Amino acid sequence: MSRNDCPCINEAPPEDYNTSDSGLYMDELEPLTSLQGFETCEAGSVWDILSQARDMGVSTFKADSNSLLLNYYEPRRQYFKGQIGEAKATQSLSTSDTYAGLRIRCNPIRDGVLRINKIGTLFSSAGTIETKVYNSLNTLIATRTVNKAATGFTVNELATPIELPLSVDYDDNHEYYIVYTHSGGAPAKLNKINCGCGGFSPWFDVARPMWSNRQYSGGSAWANWIMVSGWTGNTLDFTDTPGATSNYLNGLFLDIDLGCDIGQVICKSNLDYTYDPLALTIAHSIRYISCYYVGQKLLSTVELNRQNIINREEIKARMKEWQEQYYQGLNYIAQNAKIDQNDCLVCRNKYGLSVKSVLV
Repeated sequence: MSRNDCPCINEAPPEDYNTSDSGLYMDELEPLTSLQGFETCEAGSVWDILSQARDMGVSTFKADSNSLLLNYYEPRRQYFKGQIGEAKATQSLSTSDTYAGLRIRCNPIRDGVLRINKIGTLFSSAGTIETKVYNSLNTLIATRTVNKAATGFTVNELATPIELPLSVDYDDNHEYYIVYTHSGGAPAKLNKINCGCGGFSPWFDVARPMWSNRQYSGGSAWANWIMVSGWTGNTLDFTDTPGATSNYLNGLFLDIDLGCDIGQVICKSNLDYTYDPLALTIAHSIRYISCYYVGQKLLSTVELNRQNIINREEIKARMKEWQEQYYQGLNYIAQNAKIDQNDCLVCRNKYGLSVKSVLV
């Protein structure tokens, strides 16, 4: 936010006030002294005002840059939101294996994400089971304790959804396993992956993955992103012997989202602000829109002082300039986005370009 701990500001700055990966600071556009007199119980301190404006600037930039990207490009695959697995069954799981659950094979889509929102259970006894999510590198990703009923199904909404990347460095055939300890005295039900409606019959074949021969749509669109099967095994070592698979999901079904984090086309974690003009334009754009929000605060406050009375037109002029610079940066970013660094977007055949901001 600032290079300096201004002695004229009464409040102590936050610990990270002078930390900037890009080397840019908000007070280089809007001096800290211009915010003096605006501190209120509602607005907080000068540092609170800057912090809130920065957070709003980042949020606005993400929304606007994603919107503009989708004017230039379109998703390569259909987004999926829905359920995998039937919530009914007539038979019960019978196995001598220690563990059971399901297996997920990922289409290695860079910046593709599987989000698990709910875990459904279908068992023959009431209580709870501990489900664990592992990947094929034997890393425990998450643990969730879910409820189960003696009859019928139970849907467990996760307080914190589980987000799983589809593409992982050094593992071209990445998989996830959602497992629990099998109990022969209270077995899971054998629920199918799907009802088989509309001629859609999913399969699990690592040599011939479902996404390799066609594009799916509607309720089958998940097959563009992953393959799913039931799984049982005696070990939680998934590197060599993944265990047995089947077309039944062993008492589990999932409510999921499958899509791309298109923001990663722009906002990678390893941005080079020294040599990459795109990264530096991102930093400048976020600073411009953040200071725009600071200007909004100066003009909208009920606290009257020299800044918002005498300098009102000057503030408006600066805000107009910042907004124009912001839009110029957005257009440069969208036109120079490195979409080849992920597998999410393809060029549109025809452009109808316009910047649609969340700003009013």
